Amino acid sequence: MIEYTVPWIFRFSNLPAGRQVFKFSNFLKIDFMLETLQDRKTNWINYLKQVDVDEEWKQKLTDEKVLGISTQVYLFYPELFWSVFSADSAERASAEDLDKLCIAGYLYFGSIILEDKIIDTNRVENYENILQISWMQEESLRILHSIFPPWSSFWNLWVKRRNEYFASVQLQKASTSLSLKQYENLADGKAAFGKVAIDCCYSIFKHEVSQISYNKLTTSHRLFSIGNQLLDDIEDLDEDFKLGQINLALQWAKEQLQEREEKYEIGDISVIKKHIYVSGLYEKILNLALDYLTGALQEIENLKGTERWVACILYKKKKVAQRKQIFSIYSKELFVKTHYSTTRLQHSKDVSPSNCVESALQFIFNHQDKTGSWTDMVTNAGFSNVWTTGYVLSNVSACAGFAHEKSNAVKFLHDKKIPQSFWGYSDNWELADGDSTTNVLMALLLNNALSEPDIKRLIERFTIDGGLSTYADSQALKAALPEFKDFSGWTQSHDCVSALGLNLLSRMPGGVVEQQYYALKYALFHHHNHDNVWDGYWWTSPWYTTCHILKALINKEWEREQFNIQKTLASVFQKANENGSFGTLYDSESIFFTALVLDTICTNESVYNLYRKEAHRLSQWLMNNQYTDGSFKSSYILRIPAPHIQFPSEVKNWSTETNIPVNVVKKDIMRLYTTSTVCSAMMKYNRFLT
Repeated sequence: MIEYTVPWIFRFSNLPAGRQVFKFSNFLKIDFMLETLQDRKTNWINYLKQVDVDEEWKQKLTDEKVLGISTQVYLFYPELFWSVFSADSAERASAEDLDKLCIAGYLYFGSIILEDKIIDTNRVENYENILQISWMQEESLRILHSIFPPWSSFWNLWVKRRNEYFASVQLQKASTSLSLKQYENLADGKAAFGKVAIDCCYSIFKHEVSQISYNKLTTSHRLFSIGNQLLDDIEDLDEDFKLGQINLALQWAKEQLQEREEKYEIGDISVIKKHIYVSGLYEKILNLALDYLTGALQEIENLKGTERWVACILYKKKKVAQRKQIFSIYSKELFVKTHYSTTRLQHSKDVSPSNCVESALQFIFNHQDKTGSWTDMVTNAGFSNVWTTGYVLSNVSACAGFAHEKSNAVKFLHDKKIPQSFWGYSDNWELADGDSTTNVLMALLLNNALSEPDIKRLIERFTIDGGLSTYADSQALKAALPEFKDFSGWTQSHDCVSALGLNLLSRMPGGVVEQQYYALKYALFHHHNHDNVWDGYWWTSPWYTTCHILKALINKEWEREQFNIQKTLASVFQKANENGSFGTLYDSESIFFTALVLDTICTNESVYNLYRKEAHRLSQWLMNNQYTDGSFKSSYILRIPAPHIQFPSEVKNWSTETNIPVNVVKKDIMRLYTTSTVCSAMMKYNRFLT
């Protein structure tokens, strides 16, 4: 089993520092938040028109660049908690009071953000900021006094929050090292005025039941603030180091380095960051943040009216998950760069394909996780382990030996079936898709672990316009990916998924799925392009779709479809390079697609006998490109169109950047798709040599 370590510093983009900024720019794309924000922006602008204050200040207060787009959540922060107390109250909620609270809150939050910049840098870059801060706080208090008279118990809570905030400032300035308990108090105190939004709603609707809700919300807010601060620490390593800010990750790293016998320069941020990444501190901080955020959710479980506050917490949990994904991606990419071979084997003409297979299998099973899974291919949803395991296991199922390892993979796949559904891209992505499911079913079929009803359910759920789609539920996609609105491209039928389904059905015994097979075949035979091959939606070459269709026809209808099969293969080989390999627009030679063609012409002995010369040439080329560790070079094999794109040919510029979510092409960076495909092809080829 492989252990992944990080050999050098990762260069993560650092977000700007900010004491209480939630960095909610993506969060604001959620439908109900976006609608709320537009209303609050209108109220804010109308308020500024009426107030007698410097016009330049007004301009600053409407400029997103001054306070930052991510601070706009504070335009409606009280609204996150309003419904919790109004739902419990017999009194009629006052929309006017809520409007006032939102304006007062934005004024005070804005003043704190400007104030923090002065505190953090120990200097006043513009004296007008002091005047502006003073006016914003004065105006905020004036509005609050119009809601809460001087004798209101709200002002006792206000003093409490003010003191919490002051204590956090003093603690931050007086200390360079904190216990975890002190750190919790610091994080909670820095966000003290966030709890004022809860105090306000509670004070307006104060009654017996609301006390319970109030206690739960303030505790939840405390836990949220701590988790949020931990995430900020990870994102602001350079900035906090430069300014000498309290940062738990930096503190723990310095303490650990000082305890070592070796002398480390803890005044060098590059040394500290390297230690954070390689020592496990990075993941420890993120996991700690996740624990606090989970606690924040648990605290308000079953509490009515918390939907918007829950959305805030879930957004932050998603940010933590994204950070963990980024770390995982970079660590594995670097592991490949530093540990995987880039030296080709020096084959002689006497080398047996069995040696190639043996070496490739060793590589594949060495990289099987202890859970039985394989992990590869990075998309915006992170790494895939379910889809990848289905694909890899399908390719190595026929190998001799490794029975225990294959059994573990089967168990992993059975365990990762989504309840009341099928299989998805990974166990962190609980949205079933037709492609992952079909790959898993193929793997289970080849390991005698398939449930026949699953085949029929697959066809029933994912059949659209005669073919199979990747996703069947656009509403589930919208919930999972709120930044996108149109998923018509991802929910239509896809020839590449249909072709894989056809291949799966062709292997089923008897007439169990006869009708479904011919329906899929009929749909696909109307879709081939002018070159007499089939393009795919998710793949950079037509050979993926075409080869799966050909394998299905060879498996089930070789005698009947010989003419069409040979006609299509003639079209395929017309596109071969001079050395016999096949390429794409991104790679002149792609081992993955070359292996798919060899795998296809070795489907049965009759086809192999017709293409014996081509099979020998392809196998020799593949063997001569095997690395010393048994693996094969990755290439850009996968493409991910934006969800609304129905015809990938519409995309003229495909990105190769790892962090681009859509209209991007991808490599199998762990080499598992490519190596397992070669393994399958060479095993089939080798059986005709013995």
